[in-house]
Amino acid sequence: YVGEIKVHLLSLSKKRSEKRGDKEIDLYSLMLFDVKSAELNSANKLSLQFIKKRIKNNASIVVMGYTDRLGEVNYNQTLADSRAKSVAAYLGKSNSITAISKGISNLYDNDLPEGRFYSRTVEIEVQTPIIY
Repeated sequence: YVGEIKVHLLSLSKKRSEKRGDKEIDLYSLMLFDVKSAELNSANKLSLQFIKKRIKNNASIVVMGYTDRLGEVNYNQTLADSRAKSVAAYLGKSNSITAISKGISNLYDNDLPEGRFYSRTVEIEVQTPIIY
């Protein structure tokens, strides 16, 4: 296909002058958990302390919990939920925090031991409104 693609440039200075809303999004991942565990280990707590310091009071947070593919589906769903909730509780600021159970991860190759290891994780998305 040969044609024209229209592009609209929206610069930060234009957003400021028009007082358009915007948001900053920070993504964090690889909070790794032991097999069949939602307990935060010392490495997780250290990482979460770093993240917690960066979160502004007006931010909203979504924590998504995952598991590897081993085990029963319902158990994994519950475990993923527990992982998300344990991280959300640790972050526990006055922010809006949502914990979501994503269940079995397709983030990494579960056919490999390393992929299953990395799949026992949570992802954290922090959205902070920017006011111009």
